[in-house]
Amino acid sequence: NGRAITELARKNPGIVEAYGFSKDSYASWEKNEHVRFIQEVSRQFPRFIKDHSVDLIFSYYGLFHVHGLSGAFAKGSKYASQQKDSVALNAFLHIMHLIQKLNMGGELFAQLPLGAKDSILKRLMLGRHLFTVRIIRTSHRNREFVISVKMPN
Repeated sequence: NGRAITELARKNPGIVEAYGFSKDSYASWEKNEHVRFIQEVSRQFPRFIKDHSVDLIFSYYGLFHVHGLSGAFAKGSKYASQQKDSVALNAFLHIMHLIQKLNMGGELFAQLPLGAKDSILKRLMLGRHLFTVRIIRTSHRNREFVISVKMPN
């Protein structure tokens, strides 16, 4: 619903140009003076943001909903191993589209399902000569992990 990005923009007036992106629309968006919200499906994201134009991308549960990622890695999921890997590959490709939007020195923070960790990190590590990847936090209770991908200055 945009609470996290609204708080970031509200605390940094005149410094942050903030955009929220979701396939859903929320009533709270209409009164929000701090954030420009875009309602569209995830595959359209590259259309709205120019390459190498963003300093920070923050995805708070947003990537859980991309390409069926949350369903594939939910506790008790009936997805076969090969299906899970395919879903993780599509999520990785989406992350790469996000990374392409970052300025030099820009950083992406994303919260992802814990079950997708090995598959996504293995692929991201192939680009370690282009950017730095760190695991910020892992929560087994919430079955999630947070990564940071940072472009060099």
